[in-house]
Amino acid sequence: MKPLHFAFLMLINVAWGFNIVPIKLALMELDPLAAAVIRFAFLLILCSPALRWVPGRMGAIIATGLVMGALQFSFMNVAYGMATNVSALAISSQLWVPFSLILAIALLGERIRWIRTVGIALAFSGIAYLSFDPHVFSERLPLALMVISSFAAALGTVMVRRLTGISPLNLQAWISISSIPPLALLSLVYEPGALTHPLDIPLRVYGYLLFAAGFSSVVGHAGLAWLLQRYPVTIISPFTLLSPLLAVLFSVWVFDNVLTEQMIIGGVIALVGVAIITFRGAQKQEEQVQASEAKRA
Repeated sequence: MKPLHFAFLMLINVAWGFNIVPIKLALMELDPLAAAVIRFAFLLILCSPALRWVPGRMGAIIATGLVMGALQFSFMNVAYGMATNVSALAISSQLWVPFSLILAIALLGERIRWIRTVGIALAFSGIAYLSFDPHVFSERLPLALMVISSFAAALGTVMVRRLTGISPLNLQAWISISSIPPLALLSLVYEPGALTHPLDIPLRVYGYLLFAAGFSSVVGHAGLAWLLQRYPVTIISPFTLLSPLLAVLFSVWVFDNVLTEQMIIGGVIALVGVAIITFRGAQKQEEQVQASEAKRA
């Protein structure tokens, strides 16, 4: 990999890992659903040049947008807004990896062997173990909400696999369009006044949410898609495991979150499981690409 491309990959990991900081800072001053609306509004503005109508596929795109956007971010923002120890949430958010594999088996008929089954078991066991730490157990509700958000992210990931040929920025724009109306409606009902007085929202909160939309969604997701067009998935995917580790480090550094021995052990077990699934999944995808190329040859 070219040094410049490797540096870009590291920037993507930093963007994803640091994303926990502006999101939590914004949610300390703004209700979670309103924050999600503003974030998606910024994302739509940033991605609007790539917005295109996709004939015959808009139903699937809107459905995917509702799951990956409104459903995932509503639960995620509420979880981050409620929690004080966001380190555990950063780790549990990685459950989307085993969830997506389980859904691929159930919905797409994908078959796995014992090694990825072990990865699934480790991922869930690690989260279960760390959740019984006294510093985390008191926040079991936001942890449960983050698990639901991870499931929504996994379901959205499976749905995206059926949307081949659509540019990442175009998809991000449609996710925003799909998500803003339901999130705004929910905010108006459950968070009276949060969106009706936009001038009362501190300017720094808008900055936090613009940073999150620009770096996490645009630089992160679009950048990763750009790199995957140039390098095998077996090279790129394993490096994405750095982002949850960075998220934990940033949360400890910025918010003084406590990391106990039980949390570290549980987090390591969970991330080992995620790593097994990620490495093996990348290998399988690369094997499928090579097999299809061999057939065409």
